[in-house]
Amino acid sequence: MEIVEDKLFQNRTYEYILPGMKAYQDNFNLYMDNLNVLAVGIDDKSYNIDGNCLYILIDSKAKEVNTLEKVNYNTKFTNFMNVLRRKPYYRTDYVFSDIDKIYSKHMLVVDLPMNFEEKLRLFRAGKYSEMYSPIEISLYFKRHSKAYNVMYKTATQKQEFISQVHRDYDVKLTIEDLKDSELEYPPFIWDEVFNY
Repeated sequence: MEIVEDKLFQNRTYEYILPGMKAYQDNFNLYMDNLNVLAVGIDDKSYNIDGNCLYILIDSKAKEVNTLEKVNYNTKFTNFMNVLRRKPYYRTDYVFSDIDKIYSKHMLVVDLPMNFEEKLRLFRAGKYSEMYSPIEISLYFKRHSKAYNVMYKTATQKQEFISQVHRDYDVKLTIEDLKDSELEYPPFIWDEVFNY
């Protein structure tokens, strides 16, 4: 997982697992929208925690030049941490550091919703279209987003996946070749796990 300052690393955990946190129905995702999230993952090899958790890497320091914006961001971060630490799904948080990087990164670890064990197994197997029910898809995902199109196996996504396979492997597929195939590559573990 390549983490870049001030830029979100959009992996498959971000696309398919993070939206499922809406199952908690407590505005968790809205809080996250106000913070500088750098990456999300399903594990951190340098920190041993049992269970199915979501690891969320946040830049804890504001990058704004304006002093007022810095204070506002730092207040939002502090308030978020105070609220999160009282949630039943909170596991832990810790300072996260790459060997050669600055120490302004903070890792949040939260339990995935109880019904996620099977979803996580399907995710690891790249079976995105089987992860969520149609009701969950409509509640958790934006209509016509890439994840939505992958899960519903839309005609648009079939064409996009055919083009992607052609670009990546110089293989020409047809819609008939896809049949019941998933329309996204399985997750690459090194993109989904911190310090892999």
